[in-house]
Amino acid sequence: MIGLLNGSPILLDCNCICSIRILFLCVERTTTFINSNAITIPDLSTGVPYPSQINVMGLTGRIIKATVTISDFSHTFPRDVGFLLVGPQGQTVELMSCAGGGGIAVNVTITFDDSAPEQVPTTIVSGTYQPSVFCARTYSSPAPTPPYGTQLSAYNDTIANGLWSLYVQDFIGVDAGVISGGWTLNITSCEI
Repeated sequence: MIGLLNGSPILLDCNCICSIRILFLCVERTTTFINSNAITIPDLSTGVPYPSQINVMGLTGRIIKATVTISDFSHTFPRDVGFLLVGPQGQTVELMSCAGGGGIAVNVTITFDDSAPEQVPTTIVSGTYQPSVFCARTYSSPAPTPPYGTQLSAYNDTIANGLWSLYVQDFIGVDAGVISGGWTLNITSCEI
């Protein structure tokens, strides 16, 4: 095989495995997509709407990182609630399940980020947390069936464009809540 060294042709020994790597330069960009509509969380039922959706458009590169923010979450027993995010290619990530304990949550804003230092605490306060899944749950149709991923990195190296769905469900009786500020999807992508 012939190659180039300092502009001059040379003979390459390819009795071993040869590989050529092409690197494309890209610009890292974070784009925010918002669905500010409230999600009501009835007792022992699916959220309204179910799912809440965001249509991502206009990105040309692949995902490097994704984070999700739930705005103004209130619930009388947060441990009852689960959040499941489904990406445009069907990838699933459970953001929270059996987390937050039994203390009342009032207008807390939770950002889910794989690189956060801790998971959702027993008493939820506004902050940034890792996805926090402490029990196995199956979300009602039309949500996909388990198994679900537990890290937002499941979306890395995929295309962001398309419909993203947030499924919110209350799994235990007696308590109810609301996400009054909707939710936000932050996508960092490698744009060509």
